Amino acid sequence: MYNKTISALRLFFYLFFFVLAVLLLFRLAFWVFAASDMPDPLAYDAFKAFYIGFRFDARLAALFTLPLSAALCIPKVAEKLHEAARAIAICYTLLFFILFVIYSADFGFYSYLKTRISTLVFELLQDFSEAVGMVRQSYPVPLISLGVISGTTLCGWLFYRL
Repeated sequence: MYNKTISALRLFFYLFFFVLAVLLLFRLAFWVFAASDMPDPLAYDAFKAFYIGFRFDARLAALFTLPLSAALCIPKVAEKLHEAARAIAICYTLLFFILFVIYSADFGFYSYLKTRISTLVFELLQDFSEAVGMVRQSYPVPLISLGVISGTTLCGWLFYRL
């Protein structure tokens, strides 16, 4: 029982820090991407924004790992988790896919309007065919899709290896 609890806690912390590292990499990539638009990217405000972003990312990582950690708290379910590892990895891979799509949309939205993604995206999507045409003309959609699929596959594979 003690070894299973330690194993479950280890898995929770591995997953938490893995998701946190992925989110922080997205934050760092966005900072590099948007640094040219910032008056002083190394200023106090940038570090304060990183700190606030880190806290948000930590909350999101905790929320991301909540279903698995809740299941690990139930002994009978925790015993069966090893048998369902592949299905769990597929579920988390889908969550990583959603995360990658949202961050890709945020990058594109920022490059278009110089502001982070907001509810304005719904207004832009009212004429869906025009919005899709604009995206296809303005951005390398096949390359972005390849990046999303590659990143999702890598995260899913790494998660399965945990």
